[in-house]
Amino acid sequence: NVGLGWSSFTVIGDYLFTQEQRGDGEFVVCYSADTGEEVWTNYVPARFDDSTGSGPRGTPTYADGKLYTQGATGVIQCLDASTGAVLWERNVGEDTGARLPQWGFASSPLLVANKAVVFTGAGGSDSVIAYDMATGEPAWTTGDGTHGYGSARLAELGGVSQILMVSNFGIQSFVPETGEQLWEHQWELPSFARITQPQVIGDDRIVFGSIRLGTRSIKVTKSGEDWTVTEE
Repeated sequence: NVGLGWSSFTVIGDYLFTQEQRGDGEFVVCYSADTGEEVWTNYVPARFDDSTGSGPRGTPTYADGKLYTQGATGVIQCLDASTGAVLWERNVGEDTGARLPQWGFASSPLLVANKAVVFTGAGGSDSVIAYDMATGEPAWTTGDGTHGYGSARLAELGGVSQILMVSNFGIQSFVPETGEQLWEHQWELPSFARITQPQVIGDDRIVFGSIRLGTRSIKVTKSGEDWTVTEE
């Protein structure tokens, strides 16, 4: 049995990790992959409910013996994957002024350039935040999206490693180390939420979709230090 939630499982060796709601607490839980036996739990006093269902939405991300998680109310944690002990904890609402989204915070942390990156929806250059993976200190904020339920995605376009973020704004690209914007493609979605991840095709194409607006393919090219984005 597992608690309420929308999280998937992360499988590392002989262990399964997920996030679930149990009563008034959000839990990160480690299970034995062979037996399903609970190995450890981590508890945060938080609960998110809406008409579609309760519980956390994100899935734990693993690196170097640590788990990075985001709960539905915006709590970010770094845990010891062997014990569940808290190494650091933050809250994206407190750090960016982001309001609790209608269907909760849903990002799974992206780990890149020693940063844990999540979507906040705060807008005003605060819609994406990166935390130092070792300390939990905010490293940078960026982005213009105010609504969305996807996760940041690492991609390589034009030979350049970059973070892609889809939101109600459209899609934006950022430098992993600094959050500096490389390029953007504005495709406003005012009344609904973008949820799915962008799909990268080859070295220069991205396909992403929108409820009610359909699907769009864009071509991203780099010439010198300049980027050009065209709809196909």
